[in-house]
Amino acid sequence: MIKPNLSPKFLDWVRSNDFSNKILLELGSGDSTIFFSQYFKKVYSYEDDINYYKNLKKNLSNNVDYKLFNKNIFKDIDFKHKVSESDVFLIDNHLERIPRDQFAFYIHKNKKPFSIIVLDNGDWNYRAYEFLRSNYYCYDFLKIDETENNELTQTTVFFHPRVKK
Repeated sequence: MIKPNLSPKFLDWVRSNDFSNKILLELGSGDSTIFFSQYFKKVYSYEDDINYYKNLKKNLSNNVDYKLFNKNIFKDIDFKHKVSESDVFLIDNHLERIPRDQFAFYIHKNKKPFSIIVLDNGDWNYRAYEFLRSNYYCYDFLKIDETENNELTQTTVFFHPRVKK
């Protein structure tokens, strides 16, 4: 059974909504990639660790477009196009390579209106969390991270842009 390391209540939320005609763009791959491929029409998944990339690649379904990325991803025209057509984004990448706030800023600027942005472990990059929170309504799905001494963390869904006065 596939068990992504995301909030269980968030995964229940995905299961209870119809994303069958939607496109997900995922930054940071893993069991979540396999999980989401069951619920979305198309999954664009990006990974920056070559070994992790090779191991996961052989287990993916046909509706997953899986790519390696590097620090120049924001100059990649194909990436910008995929951002502009995606309906849901999951930011769950490694902090040391490209910080999550840089992806949050880029997606915010280049996405289509009313796309949903999901940030896992917002406490790992509070700047990304606060930026998204100041621009969108949000819902936090809390979880106990059993791999990190039972610390509380969250998966947050950011939706519908806030109207600024």
